[in-house]
Amino acid sequence: MRRLVVRVCLLLCAAGAAHAAPGGTERSMEVVLEPASGDVVVVADLTIGTDGSYRLRYRDAPFAPHFLSMRPFQCLPAPPRLQCHLPYPYENGRRITDVDLGDLEYDLLFLVKQADEFGVDFWNGRYYRLAWEDDAIVGVAMATDMNILASSPPEGETRPIRNNDLTAIEPSDTPYPTLRIRHARGEQQ
Repeated sequence: MRRLVVRVCLLLCAAGAAHAAPGGTERSMEVVLEPASGDVVVVADLTIGTDGSYRLRYRDAPFAPHFLSMRPFQCLPAPPRLQCHLPYPYENGRRITDVDLGDLEYDLLFLVKQADEFGVDFWNGRYYRLAWEDDAIVGVAMATDMNILASSPPEGETRPIRNNDLTAIEPSDTPYPTLRIRHARGEQQ
């Protein structure tokens, strides 16, 4: 029985790192937002280490700085709206596996607002539910109230947004309904 438990553990551990770094090397990917129609926008670069740790660096372009609700935001124009990156304010382990992309989901939070509005409403959040699709990571935009992040997370909890806090939305109701993390240009797949 003990050997079976050890084998299962080894299989699960190996599966958890399978997408992290094939061939035991670090890999570079790019994060793109896809509108319902039109060109994709490359917004960040992602480096995944052999142990599943990652580094995410947002690009300066195509974002534009906006000062909304008394704080700075980096926003993408999507007339007549803006989609603004919302940095996650709490601890994040920045590690992914085949079965857990939660840390990365929290690094990819956004708010949507009308471009002609002065402030930003945290209730109009976008949370990309991520999943592996072959050798890419694909996220579907879900609506959520980001006011949940206004108060500190419960003791010991670093992921306060729950499944019941997320609502499916029609692709036409958000500027970028899909987020895709794909191999960076020039990297072998």
